[in-house]
Amino acid sequence: MQITANTAPLLRELSIAQGAVAKHTTMPILSYFLFEAAKPTVPGEPSTVTVTATDLDIFLTCRVEADVSAGGKCAMPAK
Repeated sequence: MQITANTAPLLRELSIAQGAVAKHTTMPILSYFLFEAAKPTVPGEPSTVTVTATDLDIFLTCRVEADVSAGGKCAMPAK
């Protein structure tokens, strides 16, 4: 996965998604964001990065426009 995104919109979405991240959990993956980058399937649409967070009670997904050189998925710590 390789992306280029504007910092301000990405940070805004990450701060929103952080509200759904589990603070104390026995499942460490719940303290991570899932990033998914995809090129557009329809010509003319922008490529996006989707950020997902959950604590198993709340599930939050945010999208940010970005230049996606190579699509993919990865989990990154929310802190």
